[in-house]
Amino acid sequence: MPLLTFEYEEIPLQITSVKFKLKSDTILFEIAKCKTSVSSIESICHDLLFISFIRLKQYLDFGDKAFIQPPKNGEGRISQTRLKVQDLFAMTNSPTRILTQWNRNNQPVGDSSSLLARFLGKVASNFGNFPVLYENWSQANFVVNDEKHKQYILGSLGKKWKDKRCRLFDKYHNWELSVEENIQNHPPHIPQDHWAIFVRYRRSAKAMDIANKNAANRAKLVTPHILGSKTLARKKDELETIQGREFSRAEMYQLSHKKPDGTFVNEEARELHEKLQEEMQNYSDNEAFMRVCGKEHPDYVRGMGLGVSPSQIVGSSSGATSSTTSFESNERMEQMQVEIESLKAQVVEIDSLKAQVAEVDVLKQ
Repeated sequence: MPLLTFEYEEIPLQITSVKFKLKSDTILFEIAKCKTSVSSIESICHDLLFISFIRLKQYLDFGDKAFIQPPKNGEGRISQTRLKVQDLFAMTNSPTRILTQWNRNNQPVGDSSSLLARFLGKVASNFGNFPVLYENWSQANFVVNDEKHKQYILGSLGKKWKDKRCRLFDKYHNWELSVEENIQNHPPHIPQDHWAIFVRYRRSAKAMDIANKNAANRAKLVTPHILGSKTLARKKDELETIQGREFSRAEMYQLSHKKPDGTFVNEEARELHEKLQEEMQNYSDNEAFMRVCGKEHPDYVRGMGLGVSPSQIVGSSSGATSSTTSFESNERMEQMQVEIESLKAQVVEIDSLKAQVAEVDVLKQ
């Protein structure tokens, strides 16, 4: 009989026994896998099916740590409390603000980042506001009045909406049934006409082609990370705060793909790490990533987490956010340099010929 059943990164798990207590809110649990087809389960549970340093509050929902600031009457003191997602919806009309911490790439970090993620997940799951019938997230009518953090917020909402919609389709749709039969089997909280449009779209040649391509791309992701629900940006911020220095993408790749015993999650991760180290002998951190992993996706950057685009990174390992120097532009610069040197040589040759002609003219005189 499990002590507690919960989901970890959308994977159902069961706590079967408590090993020992480490802190007031931290316990080492022995867990058992439930039925799941997720191949990366071993990276989450590690080899011995233990997860160490799991925060009890996360699964018993004691609420996340957050800093709040009441209306500025008097001193307007900032205080620390614990809030649940439902508390945020209850505070819709409250003048009290929840303070969030953001890094230089406009990604949420710190304790409040998990609360924000859960809140956005709840918002994205409201198919009354964002119907399942939309073919893609760009059709959603959503206004963010925070331009500085708009890219992350919309990106996070879009990803959570897509993931939730896919899980809904997998749960209620049966490929062995006809379209009409699947339409009848719509989720209770989804209008049947919305579900009908969604089902017909998902069974269209266009959608199936996209799904097959996405499945093929996921199959190529053979190096799962071990950070669990903690974002890469948050982990990076914690390390930089503790050690007082910046961590490169290569360093974060190593930290997020190594098990507690110091070994990599698999051979592919170890080989990629070694290639990165080799390329970084001659190239910057970002350029090394592009040489090893290929061109960056227009909407995200590998090893940086959600909310970062290629235009926010630079060709050095400094991590500053200025104009980007991509691998392709460096190649073009090298080519242009060769052309410039060639032109310089031609100019020297022309000057030499001019000098020779001038000497001949002098002799003629």
